[in-house]
Amino acid sequence: MYTRILKVIDLNASKMWYFTVISLIIILVVVMILRLEGRRKRILANKIPGPDGSIFIGMLPLFLQGPEKIITNGLKVYQKFEKSLFKVWILNNLYIVLTRPEDIEFVLTNPKLQKKSKEYLVLQESIMGQGIFSIDDIKKWKSNRKMVSGGFNFKIIKSFIPIFYEESNVLNDILKQKYDFKSNECDISVPISMATMEMIGKTALGVKFNAQNGGRHRFVENLQTAMIAWEYRISHPWYLSKTLFRLSSVNQKHNQSQKIIN
Repeated sequence: MYTRILKVIDLNASKMWYFTVISLIIILVVVMILRLEGRRKRILANKIPGPDGSIFIGMLPLFLQGPEKIITNGLKVYQKFEKSLFKVWILNNLYIVLTRPEDIEFVLTNPKLQKKSKEYLVLQESIMGQGIFSIDDIKKWKSNRKMVSGGFNFKIIKSFIPIFYEESNVLNDILKQKYDFKSNECDISVPISMATMEMIGKTALGVKFNAQNGGRHRFVENLQTAMIAWEYRISHPWYLSKTLFRLSSVNQKHNQSQKIIN
């Protein structure tokens, strides 16, 4: 009996060792493929200043320290390279940060550089779809933009001013209550999101959500869930992969909210 148990343990241990070795080989192969595919990109990127970060993961640790540290540490990186464009690596993704007005103008006015980055997949695979904010096809984007801009002429926008004024006053009162006089700090993200949601609801949708005053409207709650999922995927870049994101619990919550919103 004892001998049989030892054989079972040895068999399980050998299987575990085999699985570990195979997993390591697969990881190494994937890493090598990524590095070979991005060889030209890395050669060109080496000519651009910027923090190199850790091998393979780049500046990913910066994103995993929470929103407050992201801003603080991000500003430190920016201040170090603010007089020129610089690069940032996150996993195998290369980002070029522009700081000079002339570079920014060149990019914004160049039609060849208007294609959406892959981070927009987060919106495309959610409630935004191929809408005006996330569409890839530039021709369709221009056509859709013309249709949308036609519905927001000066007369229509002018009629929205009383709503903007009313909701801005509510937002002002909320920020006064949230302001910390000791630290001079105030978290404005949620109040501004709710104010924006209320304004969009009243103007574009003709619906009063009462979002700023704590109203628990079903649409607002599920939209917030979807937005949290967007933020989660962008701040955890490996979840930009559809396959990996499907395995996460966040995906299940996102899909439930998306069904309700649609």
